[in-house]
Amino acid sequence: MSGKKDLPELPPEWRKNTPLGEALRARYEDVLNEPVPEKLKQLIEELKKKEREEASGDEPKSPNIDQD
Repeated sequence: MSGKKDLPELPPEWRKNTPLGEALRARYEDVLNEPVPEKLKQLIEELKKKEREEASGDEPKSPNIDQD
């Protein structure tokens, strides 16, 4: 997500180029660009599958989620 158009408009106090503001914006961008953990991807896919099954009227199957 590198496009500036995807970000919300900044509050007026954030528009100034201050060292703290620059550091916060840089860290925020780093967090936005972090990869999604594989386990979270699996959980999301299981939820999507369950939603599709429920929407189509099929009986949902138990998700195959490892308990760590």
